Amino acid sequence: MKKLFYVAFCVSVAMMLGCATIVWPTITDNAGQGVFIQNTNGKAHLRETAQSSASVGGKRFEHVAFVDQAASAFQTVTDYDLELAAGTANFHSDTYCNPDWTGCAWFSNSYQPPASCTFYGPGSRLNLNCLQFSVIGLCFNTRSQGECGRALPTLKHLQASEITSLLNMGVEGRRDILRFNVNGGNTHITLQNPTGSITSAKLAGNTEIQYNLHRGVAKIDMSSPTYAVNVRKMAGLVDSGFKNGTATLQYGSVTRAFQYGLLDGKVYRDILLRRGQ
Repeated sequence: MKKLFYVAFCVSVAMMLGCATIVWPTITDNAGQGVFIQNTNGKAHLRETAQSSASVGGKRFEHVAFVDQAASAFQTVTDYDLELAAGTANFHSDTYCNPDWTGCAWFSNSYQPPASCTFYGPGSRLNLNCLQFSVIGLCFNTRSQGECGRALPTLKHLQASEITSLLNMGVEGRRDILRFNVNGGNTHITLQNPTGSITSAKLAGNTEIQYNLHRGVAKIDMSSPTYAVNVRKMAGLVDSGFKNGTATLQYGSVTRAFQYGLLDGKVYRDILLRRGQ
């Protein structure tokens, strides 16, 4: 159940932009409380607290991230787009600490932590031919307990009252499925850029998100006209100087803030054009 309460925020944004990792905290031990820097000896999968997939062009995709950390704490984060089998829920899994990676690497970022929350840092590389659907980059400075030293604390833990509020916003469907409606009436997003300018990202229309309580995964249809409208609105915000900064997201009565980074506005428009949107 805990995954639901992390995903409520990321998914509210992911209805426009899937979530991907830009920078990661220094890995010390499984709980993140130790002092000894760990050498991952290759790419370690960042175990998602919750997973979401996008349906576009008759196919489904997900963003998956890995980090390669040296004994000096120098890191390289790599984000992949994975194509999922149609009609299945075959997300990348960390069963038995699965270290495998496949797919097309569309972003990598090499840096000494801490680093700037941007897709365009000095150690970043982009291969936009591999990017199949739009994305918002998230930056983390804390880790939570997790197997293999890999866990994604998307946002801070919720209070009991917040958990109740989120559950009440879901509509029960078939077994293990909750449906969430995300729209301008129940979701409010405020962006603040590094210069201190503030703007609101107003959502158009309504997007339904199906959340599987048993598997901890969400399904979002990104082929809808509403999705395209919201992506264009976000691209316009990027053009207006909000490529990165702090986002404050309120879904119902629950509010959280997090660091974000976005791609150039042209990238999002090109993705829509490739999809015939």
